[in-house]
Amino acid sequence: MITGMWLTLNRACNFRCPWCYAQNTEYEKNKTMSLDLAQQLIKFAKLMDVKTILLIGGEPTYHPHIIEILELIKRQKIYTTIVTNGYRLHDKNFAKELKNLNHGALGFSIKAANREQHKELTGTDTFEEILEAMANIREAKLKVGYTTVISRGTIDNLEEFAYMLKKHAPGKSLRYSLCNPAISNPGIINRDYVVPAKEITRKVAAKWGLLSEILECRVRLEQSLPQCVWPVGFIDMLKKKKQVSFGCHIMSRKGMIFDTEGKLLVCNSLTDYPIAEFGKTFDDKESFEKFWENEELKDLYKKFYEYPMLKCETCDVYSECGGGCPLKHFEKVNSKVK
Repeated sequence: MITGMWLTLNRACNFRCPWCYAQNTEYEKNKTMSLDLAQQLIKFAKLMDVKTILLIGGEPTYHPHIIEILELIKRQKIYTTIVTNGYRLHDKNFAKELKNLNHGALGFSIKAANREQHKELTGTDTFEEILEAMANIREAKLKVGYTTVISRGTIDNLEEFAYMLKKHAPGKSLRYSLCNPAISNPGIINRDYVVPAKEITRKVAAKWGLLSEILECRVRLEQSLPQCVWPVGFIDMLKKKKQVSFGCHIMSRKGMIFDTEGKLLVCNSLTDYPIAEFGKTFDDKESFEKFWENEELKDLYKKFYEYPMLKCETCDVYSECGGGCPLKHFEKVNSKVK
């Protein structure tokens, strides 16, 4: 039933990316998951037969007990991915610690493709450290997947990211994801860095051949728009080349996200909208399944993916894209789930 779990280890972060899904948390240093709670949730994940745990933040590598948490997960024989901005990996000793632990993989989010862009988009002058981190990862032979967000700040130099990866992480793949709105309570929506669908589909489709050529087909699009807004044939081409992925855990209900206090979130972008709390709503497999199969909760999840457009009702690929990420039409979803 549940295959993936996200653990939000902290909210503190050394970057200030303007599209960050957690910006409304103000990156508070005191919002940190305790080691005891992490241990309880990891044991719970084992009870639920979870296959993968993703450690997120904030910046999870700055959690004071990150190594102990990785050891706990490894002991339960659950695969782990650390979703990171990569900065701490510029420390060779930390990279070696991860190598010796053999914890799983890194999901390294590249914020910018040059120093000036990095300063603008992260608020830090740390681009050289990011390149050092990539070199350390390569030297330590850590398993890593690189991603970047297509936002207002990056839409016009997508190929520069591909060239950067080719130079500093040869042989690795790059996944491009689409920037989503940042949501905060009570439904305040920040779309400043979201590129309009018409523009993003036109520019990405026009450059995809070049991106694929630079990285020798090791490129992937994380597709979170309605498929029908893309140029005719583009998504089908990506499917044939296995260069596209769709949907999220909300549609399948196969994932669960816990914040730093153990509260269950529908989406990691909806930090102010918890739906339950570990230790109160449920604390074992039996109580979780009773909660999870509740008709009211099922109805809540359905509302997130009710047809956003009339054409979705008869669309053959709706089961793949779900009409796009519900955050992109959050005003409509919010009115349904209140």
